[in-house]
Amino acid sequence: MDMTEAMTYEENAFDPATDSLFFMWQDAWGAELQGVGTNTVPSTLRQTYLYRSTEHSRTLGENVQSVTIPIVGPAPHAMMYTTKYVKADGTEVSELGSGYGFGRYRTQWLKPETVGGSIALVQGLELVKFSNLGTPLEVMPEPFANDLTFVLPVSTEVDNLPTTFALSQNYPNPFNPTTTISYVLPEAVDVDLIVFDITGREVTRLIDNRSHNAGRYDIMWNGLNADGKRVASGLYIYKIMAGDFQQTHKMLLLK
Repeated sequence: MDMTEAMTYEENAFDPATDSLFFMWQDAWGAELQGVGTNTVPSTLRQTYLYRSTEHSRTLGENVQSVTIPIVGPAPHAMMYTTKYVKADGTEVSELGSGYGFGRYRTQWLKPETVGGSIALVQGLELVKFSNLGTPLEVMPEPFANDLTFVLPVSTEVDNLPTTFALSQNYPNPFNPTTTISYVLPEAVDVDLIVFDITGREVTRLIDNRSHNAGRYDIMWNGLNADGKRVASGLYIYKIMAGDFQQTHKMLLLK
């Protein structure tokens, strides 16, 4: 959660030195599975839902905080949530969204390991910005929409497993607003997949040092940068790093 703008509020601005930021479920099913209520942080679980500034979150920005939440299954397909911070004097500042359901609450989708398969055991949510302005909160694209998935099935047949590393050209290309990037791994390895602009500046990390088994994989980019904002039309470069293997390709976003 990027708290930069919240630190500039005229009233009750966020102070990372004294204030506590919390995650709050807004999806009743997800909350019930975890044994908690919606729109609240149970006193016995406050440490579980407390955001912190860690070395990992600081790499995304000076004022970014993160939280790791163990989820009791069966996991919900989507996570609807908001955050709030509690100031030293007890004042609470909650995120506000307009309307009902999607847009009133943040919505981020849990992604499958395989097509039609189980939810990935460990995964990260998109970086978003705290907002109490009453405007719609970010709703991330559903990974299953239009038959798009984040990971292709991995064959259980040894003979069908890839024998070399490869990064394919994204499809479609040019694209708007989403495109799919495919890659294959002949062995278990940690993977980074990063999008850069034409000047070489990092735009977003689609995969951040995530462990993979050997197989064929597919990930979608929705044209958002690390701050969750739409990027401009133009030429972009994506790069995979998997062990000693590195490869890049160019892709063109048109609007």
